[in-house]
Amino acid sequence: MNPLARLRRSRLRLRESDKAGERAGEDPHGLARTAVSTLAAYAWWGGTALSASLGRWARPQPRPSRTLLLLAWYFPPVVNGGTYRPLALARYGSALGWNVVVVTSRPEAPPDAAGQHLLDSLPDAVRVERVAPPRLRPSHSWFPRIDGGVVTALATFRAARRALGAVRPDAVLASGPPFHLFQAGFYLARLYRCRLALDYRDEWTENPFDFVTPGNADRAWERRCLAAADAVLLTTRSQAEHAALVFDGLDRGRCRVIPNGWEPADWSPDPADLARTLAAPGRLTLSFVGNLASHTPPDGFLAALAEVIRRRPAMAGALRLQFIGQKSPGSLRAIGAFPHPEIVELVDHLPRPAANRLMRASGALLLFNGPRFARYIPGKLYEYLAARRPVLVFGEGGESAELVRALQAGIVVAAGDPGALAAALDRLLREPSAPGDPAAIAEWLARHTRERLARDTFELLGSQLHEGIPRP
Repeated sequence: MNPLARLRRSRLRLRESDKAGERAGEDPHGLARTAVSTLAAYAWWGGTALSASLGRWARPQPRPSRTLLLLAWYFPPVVNGGTYRPLALARYGSALGWNVVVVTSRPEAPPDAAGQHLLDSLPDAVRVERVAPPRLRPSHSWFPRIDGGVVTALATFRAARRALGAVRPDAVLASGPPFHLFQAGFYLARLYRCRLALDYRDEWTENPFDFVTPGNADRAWERRCLAAADAVLLTTRSQAEHAALVFDGLDRGRCRVIPNGWEPADWSPDPADLARTLAAPGRLTLSFVGNLASHTPPDGFLAALAEVIRRRPAMAGALRLQFIGQKSPGSLRAIGAFPHPEIVELVDHLPRPAANRLMRASGALLLFNGPRFARYIPGKLYEYLAARRPVLVFGEGGESAELVRALQAGIVVAAGDPGALAAALDRLLREPSAPGDPAAIAEWLARHTRERLARDTFELLGSQLHEGIPRP
């Protein structure tokens, strides 16, 4: 059903809902505000859909570079795992012949040191437009719901038009989550009659984690966006295979695996840095670097480690456990319940170069690899490998464990086996050295820089522009 038809149908439902609410003693003024907000949202949506259908047919003006409209909700000064991939496109686009216009969220707080570091890495030529939070609050029951919100998609559409002005982009790339950006990208690509690329940093309706919150319309909108996309970018082979399996009719020829990467500029150029920071024999600093949240809970690891120390108390004197980065309240509670707080050190969120120095100063780096990560390679694993420190993968199976084993870059242990964890810690205490085949790891790292990620993405978009007018 199109938005205008939904508008007519919703009026009847809202009248019935309003009357029922008054009979039940609910606040009629609150219901009235919700009704007005819902009708206004439907009207806004209908106008957006109509505008996109009519399109803007003016030809792009001659200019020295192509224009990419990049929709990325997590962008500096916001710092989380979703920031770095779109930042790489903005950072390297100019050198590759593209003018990049970014539409993103408004930060909720002033930038910290880590956010400022990322802002400083952004070229002056990149224009960044911040989306004002929409004020409409439509009915939860009578308005379609998608991850991020339909009204936020409409606000993103409006901000993108304002940012572009008279310029028509050559391509729209929407990076999700959140996935209201895919809906906004769908309408913007129709409006400007340009290429649409969907960048799945994480999966949408097939996502196993709770940082994506599907509503009652996500599946339909995911299918619609996939059908309209000229390119579908995914970060791992497993995700591409899974998408082809669950979405009937998805053209595999439009799917491309473009992995995440690491940033060489954030690392010390001195090769001797490794030798200076190797851990002393008999002592091990085990570091987790990144966001501790619901998708990376430390509970299972801490329980296994507590059992190791119960069986072998001397292990507590040989081990220091370091958590570097943002921590959710639930993660802090789990750490607080750990029976050996004397071996735990909590370090706040740091700029990437400072965090990288702590990685290299560690004896080993900790990666949580629960079953839900089977189709994922977390961005932190690229940084871990760049640190040239052994990686302790807690949990078997999936892409991450396969990669660490293939590069001989660390040890994979079963999540429910304290004995295997103890054996891994013993080995790391005995062998405080860089892992695997240095030449093989160096070759792999050379193929997975963020500059390479950006180059592959822009080459794909450029090749599609030579194929003619995008599909309507």
